Amino acid sequence: MLVDAGSFYETDAQQGYAHLIEHLTFRDSKYLKSGEAIPTWQRLGATFGSDTNAETSGTQTVYKLDLPGITPAKLDETFKLLSGMIAEPIFTPQG
Repeated sequence: MLVDAGSFYETDAQQGYAHLIEHLTFRDSKYLKSGEAIPTWQRLGATFGSDTNAETSGTQTVYKLDLPGITPAKLDETFKLLSGMIAEPIFTPQG
C-alpha cells in the first residue's frame, strides 16, 4: 500500500513525523487495537518482520505485506485491516 506522503512534506518543526506515523499505524487503528497487529498478521500467514515492513522516504510511505497461502477470505480481511490502519489510525498515549 502506497501513501503519497513522506518527510518532504514536513516543516522543520515536524521532522520525523511521517516516519513516526508509519510506526503508529501498526499500533492501534479502527480494526486492530493495541497489541493485536502482530498476532493478527501471524494468524493471516505473515511472519512479522520478514513478511511485513514499511518505509518512509521523502515523497511516500510504503507498507509491504506478504501473506503466503492467502485465501479470498483472508484477503478481504487484510484489506479491511489495512484500510483501518491508513484511514483511521488511533493515536493515543500509552504508558
